Amino acid sequence: MDTVIVCFTTRQRGLPHLERLQRSNPGKRIMVFEGRDAKPGLDRYRAWSNCDKMILGWWQETGRHLEFDRVVFLEWDVVCDADVDEVFPAEGDLIAKEIVYPGQKWNWWCYRWKLPRRFRKVRCGVIPLAVMAVSRRCLDTMFADPEVLRLYDKHIFCELRFPTAARACGFEPQPCPALEHVFWDKIDGDATRPGIWHPVKAALPVPVPAGG
Repeated sequence: MDTVIVCFTTRQRGLPHLERLQRSNPGKRIMVFEGRDAKPGLDRYRAWSNCDKMILGWWQETGRHLEFDRVVFLEWDVVCDADVDEVFPAEGDLIAKEIVYPGQKWNWWCYRWKLPRRFRKVRCGVIPLAVMAVSRRCLDTMFADPEVLRLYDKHIFCELRFPTAARACGFEPQPCPALEHVFWDKIDGDATRPGIWHPVKAALPVPVPAGG
């Protein structure tokens, strides 16, 4: 399994947890994709709620030119102190912590009316978008689809748009129970311990290996 890791950030935010990621994933290609720093208020909200546009941006600029099996996307406030190939199952084209479907309560269904019929009937969501593993073939198929690309001209919440587009292209999202410490709004324990944690805004001490 040839896995690459892509970290999304901005110049102001940086990557406060990069060293822990590197130490836990020796030999893997780790790339950084830097978006713009949005202004406070509506501009920042729109940047946050459309952050999957950074996935499209990375793919168009870099990803489509690379050979790999899958990519693990990490937002800047993710602590990853684990080998991602041991966290995510080997099989699967779009893997995230939790997948939601119509009938389940979720704030972001309010954007479903912006989806064309093809997408609306297969809609689903991921919670959260901050940590995902996506196969190259999924990205290649999605972003070669003109109807998918037109979705990115609209303001549609990222955690609805991206997995719905993948599902419409024939790739069924699947949950990853190992992401037990990944939430959209809080952390549930001590993020200095090994694992994958979100959200952690401030830099943490880097553990010293035993005997180091």
